[in-house]
Amino acid sequence: MSDSQTVGEQHGCLVCGKVYYLHVTYDLQGSMLACVPTSAGVRVLPVPDQPLIVCVQHAGIEVAAALAEHVSGDHAHDHEHDDDDEAQSPSITTHHDREKDNSRSKHHD
Repeated sequence: MSDSQTVGEQHGCLVCGKVYYLHVTYDLQGSMLACVPTSAGVRVLPVPDQPLIVCVQHAGIEVAAALAEHVSGDHAHDHEHDDDDEAQSPSITTHHDREKDNSRSKHHD
């Protein structure tokens, strides 16, 4: 039995939201071990246990601001002009999200 699992995932650039495909490897507890983009033009941010990516053309200040916003959880301005729920893009659920959800449901049973 393998000690890890590699899955294909889609993630958006932390700054502009452009979607990229990644190969993400998780250990048996659901912690990320590695994250490798499958295309050029993207870089992985050195954030433990999270596959966070940005397009290579974004400047350091843009990346720092987007990362600070991500960490604080303040995404209110992302959809401040979206009055229609249908106009919002669907969220992408990752393997890591599913593992966390499964872990939570096991603790509440």
